[in-house]
Amino acid sequence: MLTFGIPPTSAHTGYGYLEVEDKSAQITAIKLFTEKPSLKKAEDFIAEGNYFWNSGMFVWSCSAILKAFSLYQAEMLSLFDAGKTVFNTPKEAAFLASQYPKAENISIDYAILEQANNITMIKASFHWNDLGTWSSLHEQLAQDAKENVAVKAHLIAREASGNMIYSSDEKLVVVKGLEDYVVVDEQGVLLIYPKGEDLAVKDLRKQAKDQFGDEIA
Repeated sequence: MLTFGIPPTSAHTGYGYLEVEDKSAQITAIKLFTEKPSLKKAEDFIAEGNYFWNSGMFVWSCSAILKAFSLYQAEMLSLFDAGKTVFNTPKEAAFLASQYPKAENISIDYAILEQANNITMIKASFHWNDLGTWSSLHEQLAQDAKENVAVKAHLIAREASGNMIYSSDEKLVVVKGLEDYVVVDEQGVLLIYPKGEDLAVKDLRKQAKDQFGDEIA
């Protein structure tokens, strides 16, 4: 089973890492998967040089992935094996609707890839960015002379640099003394958070729902 590894450009804590046997080879075996490390561990990975970002893109044959599920996720496989006779029929949608909620909520990385011993990595030569955070979006958009990015906002920035500013509608936003922050104003929510730590937004949203209800979060 094949996955694409991205040569890292920084000690990013928002990506999983692949430790490989031969960092110079275009195609190499994977020794270890590590999910979203601490900053210190990510810095150690970069220093060692034999780690790549996990792109989350995979190539495998149907037979290979089904065999892997039979070995490592047999219970989940059985949930869907039970419906073989209704696949590609009008009854398929109802079957999946009933069985899917019973399956464990687990990523393919944890479920299969971290357990399998036949995973190979090919070194990706294309540009890649996982736009899952405001910080990663900041890296992809046009920046001003102070590396600020403003989306919809009419920004006045004084002694401010490296910030990601977003407004859900066009409005004047004025900041001073702010460095490497994410500022998001959208649908009744104002977020001001250090850039690079915004992976915590998911946890913050859950906290907001618990404290104030679904309407505000």
